[in-house]
Amino acid sequence: MKLSKQTIDVLKNFAAVNQNMLFAPGNVISTRTVTKNIFVSATVDAEFDREFGIYNLSEFLGIVGLFSEPEFEFTDKTVVISQGKNRVVYAFAEKEVLDYPDKAIKMPTIDTEFEMSDENLKSLQKAGAILGATDLLVSGKDGTISCTVLDPKNPTSNTFSIDVGSTNQEFSAYIKLENLKMPSGMYDVKLSSKKIVQFASKTTDYSMYIACEKNTTWN
Repeated sequence: MKLSKQTIDVLKNFAAVNQNMLFAPGNVISTRTVTKNIFVSATVDAEFDREFGIYNLSEFLGIVGLFSEPEFEFTDKTVVISQGKNRVVYAFAEKEVLDYPDKAIKMPTIDTEFEMSDENLKSLQKAGAILGATDLLVSGKDGTISCTVLDPKNPTSNTFSIDVGSTNQEFSAYIKLENLKMPSGMYDVKLSSKKIVQFASKTTDYSMYIACEKNTTWN
């Protein structure tokens, strides 16, 4: 079998969340951070016929990158990556040594939502880097949802804000900017008063769930 660029790109994103990866039979893959504050799920166009584990996903993808059009042959213990006369035999990791989600996450009741454009997401990330901000504050006040990058521990820190929608809720949801690991694209952002936010891609079956920080409030 072959792995498409779409599948490889999703795996590269997953590697930024957790180096461990347990693949289940089928075409749905998922991972989480070791601290369990981020969960990611995606449907890819590759259909895996067995369960197998990769201990170092970045290393595995680096090996895949040695080939321009690799073929993958899976066995119970290894995968053979080959092209022409070149091949790599890559051993799977035992399930017991991996850190992986044991069940799918279920989003709690959604209390408010808005659309995040690719342009706005990139602007917030860029502004956060320039300003040395640590957090993204998603707030609802006076009927408006705003996204602001700031340092909540420094009341005099510089900020950058974008109005992104409307709401009848009042809340302040804090997310660490370093946790915004999703690929570029347009997202439906769904927030729960249970302090969980979901970024669901509008173009692919990809979702990232992030636990909000403890200073999040919901009235």
